[in-house]
Amino acid sequence: MVRWIVIFFAAVSVLAADQPQPTLRGLLTLTPGYLTAQKTTTYGVGGELEFYPKGSISLRTDGYALVGKSADGGLKQNYQGFLGIAYNFEKWGPLTPFAGFQPGFGLSQIETPGYDNFRLMPVFSPFAGVHYFSEAIFHFTLNVRYVYGELLYPNVGAVSMSEIRISFGLGAYL
Repeated sequence: MVRWIVIFFAAVSVLAADQPQPTLRGLLTLTPGYLTAQKTTTYGVGGELEFYPKGSISLRTDGYALVGKSADGGLKQNYQGFLGIAYNFEKWGPLTPFAGFQPGFGLSQIETPGYDNFRLMPVFSPFAGVHYFSEAIFHFTLNVRYVYGELLYPNVGAVSMSEIRISFGLGAYL
């Protein structure tokens, strides 16, 4: 009887080893950017959470918060959230390149004397980058993205929020 129990557990462990297990990855980033319409450099922080069910496609969510900018005026506050998919290319040693697309939303505010409220706006963002897996738990990620969005103010009109961002950070598997 003990022999059959040992054989059963050995067979189950062999079968389970062949199946790729879902993985959850988290990351905190430093995110400098460039607002293309205002010609202003921005500084932000971000976070990523990515779920790899199996195969090359993963489900990814990103968050962003503005912490500073190089010029006075214009953008006052900016928070954004994204949800989308990423395609993970084949590994090149410890490097794994990826590309994806994420729609989302932004909650932003510009410095204007007549209308000082937050405005909600839709945004979308294509992105590409590379993960560098140095150990079994930790990884480094470099990511480039373009964010497109427009704030609509009644007395100002449309304010372009298009931005090019470079994110880099250290993450871990959860």
